[in-house]
Amino acid sequence: MMTIQDVSETVGVGWDMVKGIQKQYLEKHYGSPDLKKVRSIAIDEIAIEKGHKYLTVVMDLETGAIVFVGDGKHAESLQPFWKRLKRSGAKIESVAIDMSPAYIEAVTKNLQSSKIVFDHFHIIKMYNETLSELRRDLYNFETDAGKKNY
Repeated sequence: MMTIQDVSETVGVGWDMVKGIQKQYLEKHYGSPDLKKVRSIAIDEIAIEKGHKYLTVVMDLETGAIVFVGDGKHAESLQPFWKRLKRSGAKIESVAIDMSPAYIEAVTKNLQSSKIVFDHFHIIKMYNETLSELRRDLYNFETDAGKKNY
């Protein structure tokens, strides 16, 4: 295991050449994964520049393989994936997503027979936010009631 710089110095070639060889290898072996057998996927976004630049990532939930990476975090980011998926003939049965309206709409439109599953993290987050709001409302109600001498 060596960094690109280490390989460059060891072999005596430029950093750009080593990076180019690595990129070619990765594209050849991982650039267009076979989607035909994919049945369950997860779609999410990741921030790559402190919250200002995002990538949309699609993962095969059975194998853990990343099958698509698109620029941005909008429904349009998935357009190339939907085209590849349609050409592959894959039968997607379920899709795990967060509660993003953009992803919900994109999945509903492009995978009409698939079941949408909201991920655990976002369900618990929504539950906790609702519970906190209820606690604040009850506290405010009790405080207001005490002022009115009920």
